[in-house]
Amino acid sequence: KLYNRQNEHLGDAAERSAVMADWLGVARYPSATMTETWQRFIWHQFHDDLTGTSIPRAYEFSWNDELLAVKKFSDVLTHSVSAVADKMETRVAGQPVVVYNNETTPVRAIAQVVLSDNRNYSVADADGHKVVSQIVERNGQRVLLFDADVPATGMSVYGIKASGKSKTATSTSGRTIESSRYKLTVDD
Repeated sequence: KLYNRQNEHLGDAAERSAVMADWLGVARYPSATMTETWQRFIWHQFHDDLTGTSIPRAYEFSWNDELLAVKKFSDVLTHSVSAVADKMETRVAGQPVVVYNNETTPVRAIAQVVLSDNRNYSVADADGHKVVSQIVERNGQRVLLFDADVPATGMSVYGIKASGKSKTATSTSGRTIESSRYKLTVDD
């Protein structure tokens, strides 16, 4: 059921982005790939697969087909969004980042970018207005989080600009941790 739901969302996202890219003339609609992938995915929507009444061996085939569909839909989505983004106006201060929204309503959410260095960053929208952002450590990686507003079934461009070396905790003593920005003291 999990793979089925992922494919429902990815298939829809792949369709929307592929149609957008084709309509804009930046990538041809991958008709054969989409037809084959939808058929592979929909084949497993009959009652035995989704209700859990198949024999155990049947699920190995189901999972294989579902995962192949996830991969194909993801590839189409990535290729189509990249083709559209490549033709967008991305002249912003700093490194341009394009955020895509497949939903049919505008979305305001937290976007994330994995960082490869130890610098601080600021984020601005396409008009140069500063956007709220924060760097966090996640699974040994530094991740830049920022507030993104993206139109329905659309894309927005943001500029990410380095702003110097990251400052780590400058002192820790007893129950106090202090950095260049914050001082945290834990009471008894």
